[in-house]
Amino acid sequence: MITCYSKPAGDITQESSLLDAEAEERFKKQQRLVATLKQFPMRQRCVCCGEPLKGPQFEHHGASFVECCHCGHIQTTHHPSPSYPHNVSHGISFSEVYPQLGQDEYCDKRDRIYKPKLDWVFSTLSALEYSETELCTKRWLEIGSGAGYFLSAARQRGVQTIIGLEADEQLAKISQGQNPDVPTHQWEGGFDKALDDFDAEVYCSFFVLEHVPDLIPVWESLRRKPVGTLFVFSVPVFGFSCLLEQAFPNQFARNLEGVFHTQIFTESSIRYSTKLAGCQLLGEWIFGQDVLDLTRVLVSATNGSLRDTRIYAEFTADLKKSQDALQGVLDVNRLADQRHLLAIRI
Repeated sequence: MITCYSKPAGDITQESSLLDAEAEERFKKQQRLVATLKQFPMRQRCVCCGEPLKGPQFEHHGASFVECCHCGHIQTTHHPSPSYPHNVSHGISFSEVYPQLGQDEYCDKRDRIYKPKLDWVFSTLSALEYSETELCTKRWLEIGSGAGYFLSAARQRGVQTIIGLEADEQLAKISQGQNPDVPTHQWEGGFDKALDDFDAEVYCSFFVLEHVPDLIPVWESLRRKPVGTLFVFSVPVFGFSCLLEQAFPNQFARNLEGVFHTQIFTESSIRYSTKLAGCQLLGEWIFGQDVLDLTRVLVSATNGSLRDTRIYAEFTADLKKSQDALQGVLDVNRLADQRHLLAIRI
């Protein structure tokens, strides 16, 4: 398997700054939503492997989580309804998290965040002797295509046939408006049904699997795909940022917050689910936002009087300059909070 590490933090400076500015408000909303989890029934089976759910439990930011003793997947002990957190009183929608942007801002975000994903896919497959022409003429499908940034990057690269599926109506409309030459469908049929109903040679899905309430049908659908089918995906994992969230329980949690992430992958559950899907991992890209989280919580938790000193200003400035180097250490030691993965049906 081909492993790549790290990505400049500067690529997401704008998005990270927005999180910093809204951290207090987001924390309050998280706490309010997490408190509603207890109204839901207890999970009986693991969302990832389907086995009876047993394993060590722990409390994290007001929610109770369990680590599956079979596959290592981490999930809330309570099983929220499919409408959580969107339709809970005073809930939150994906379109709030991904606001509509102007054309220039849209292209800028595409090039900073989504084009590198596509470049990594092409680079990894090129090293495995796939040609550029071969990849551009394959049939691609993105499940959970959001506002269409990856679709736009793929079309710009020369991918001839690509379709996007997105459940959120507003995001699907943004995608259609920004990429009129790429078919984008509002799709509420589920991940496994998308795999069954849409024939493709390359399936892509970025940070979507952690929102699927039952992953077993997904692995079964992938297992039915022809040998050689490619699956490109990314997932959050239990990493350094989760320990930060434990250490700073009164700060906004970005990774394991019990709101959008009521489940999270581990190295173990990734390997386990890949086997269930009848796939083999060809490549991985390990990087994260852990050090951005570290900077944010340290700055937020710093005593007010210290903030007025010159040494504090100098130190925080130097810390921000060191973010890539510090994150790189976490990445190469597999402690980062996310994985981008490339698998093939075998």
